[in-house]
Amino acid sequence: MIAVSSRTNSPWPCEPLRSLSDAADVMLRSWKQNTEQPLLYTPEFLQSCLDYPGDLPSLCPAVYLDGRLAAFVFGLPRRASYAGRELNLLLCTFLTVAPEFKRRRLGVEIWAECVRQGRSAGYDGVIHYCVQGNPSNEVTISGARTAGYEAVRVFEISYLMRLLRRPTGNEQDHPQSCDLANFLGAAEITASRAPLARRWNIAEARWQCHLRIGAFRLQGEDKAIISGYNMKVADDQRTICTFVEDILWESTPHEAQLALLNRFVDKCSHAAQVIVVLLLGYASAEPFLSAHFQRSPRKLNAYLTLWGPSIATPLQAMYMDVL
Repeated sequence: MIAVSSRTNSPWPCEPLRSLSDAADVMLRSWKQNTEQPLLYTPEFLQSCLDYPGDLPSLCPAVYLDGRLAAFVFGLPRRASYAGRELNLLLCTFLTVAPEFKRRRLGVEIWAECVRQGRSAGYDGVIHYCVQGNPSNEVTISGARTAGYEAVRVFEISYLMRLLRRPTGNEQDHPQSCDLANFLGAAEITASRAPLARRWNIAEARWQCHLRIGAFRLQGEDKAIISGYNMKVADDQRTICTFVEDILWESTPHEAQLALLNRFVDKCSHAAQVIVVLLLGYASAEPFLSAHFQRSPRKLNAYLTLWGPSIATPLQAMYMDVL
């Protein structure tokens, strides 16, 4: 469900996003101007993100100028624990300004509007990510400040990557299993050991493991789980990447971790050409390095914006998804 707000403090006329197809088109045109190759955000992928079964509504404020989509941002519901509190966080992502409307401060204003709408909708704060060195860092910090809050940089995220070779034989008989009760139990153990951690109910876990577009998961014999999703790159070859999101093997011996990871990589190689894992500190990088993953120079900044008495502080680890 997308929230509709009739009230705005923005100098630009904000309204709910009208079309996911228009959003996908603007993303492709705008993000191609970045130095890095963008991912292919299709209308189907965006709809899948909005289908997340959150308790609070998704937000998609947008600005239309001259009858065209000029700027927008997505706010998606996530439940989390932080500093002993249970929080409803708004995951703000996909901030985009159409190329023909850049340099008008639209990014700052649409971000500020999403933050304001988030508080009005009942959220406790905002979490978001920016590539280090990208102007979006300053835009989003300024947007939070315009709304009256502080976006605090709480974590630096690194990447590991591995190129995959398509197998020459038949696909091994490793079904994409993932028992949701096991997922919830393993995620609870992981969450208890991370200062900022995602919390799950059964509907959210089902979306993560089974319903989201491109969902990809594997469970080991000892109930350890790796899950993620497949997505295309907006290059000429439409390269497929597997993004690892949940590494739930806290109580699993190293040998079993490596065995499950090798099975996961083998499964991915039948569809994807690249596999990517983000290092969030809640799971060791050592099994991935043993499996020939390489460090990437790309880094992300994680920001947390809270209202009320709590002010975000730097984290040693976090268990959250990154969009």
